[in-house]
Amino acid sequence: MSRIDKSEVACPKCQQKVEVMVYHSINVKLDPTLKEKLITREVFRNVCKCGEELNLMYDLMYHDMGNLRIIWLSHDEKNTPGILSLTGMWLASGYTLRVARNFNEMLEKIKIFDEGLNDAAIEFIKNLMYGEFAKSGEREIDIFFDGIHNGEFSFVIINEKGARQAQYGKKVYDANINLFENEYKDYAAKSNLFVNQQTLHAYFTKKLEEMK
Repeated sequence: MSRIDKSEVACPKCQQKVEVMVYHSINVKLDPTLKEKLITREVFRNVCKCGEELNLMYDLMYHDMGNLRIIWLSHDEKNTPGILSLTGMWLASGYTLRVARNFNEMLEKIKIFDEGLNDAAIEFIKNLMYGEFAKSGEREIDIFFDGIHNGEFSFVIINEKGARQAQYGKKVYDANINLFENEYKDYAAKSNLFVNQQTLHAYFTKKLEEMK
């Protein structure tokens, strides 16, 4: 089941104490309505009696018991040892485990897995996209998978001006998925907590060094 506690925080506007709900873990099979509340960030949203909206971002565990997936939202690397201490029992039960460093990363993982896709292969596609945007002079961006629309992969491109949609990569995914299911399956493994751009670069850098 989901683990939810109550806490108190001071309203930044009127300084009154506000009782808030803190969702430490969300089990989307046992509490399916919480999944939509997480996706819309409603679980982080509270309102003071004075009308001020409080958006609290904190660590939590997303537990998809039906599909054997867990995604931890963990903002601080100092929490990694604690997460690692929990992985054994979940891996023994066949779970795929991931850690996201911010909410957008968590939301992206949820969408990737809900589409039945390999998140390592999606990171590979994003890496190609970053390279293409860099060639056109657009470097300070973030890219997140947003689903499959009209048969094509959709991504959100975020920069200092805002966000926009871009469709890209399904043919590239189809052409490379076998690599991540076979030759690079150790990177895409259920036990690899951190599947992101940073670890993808490190993985392929090591592969290149091994080939020398």
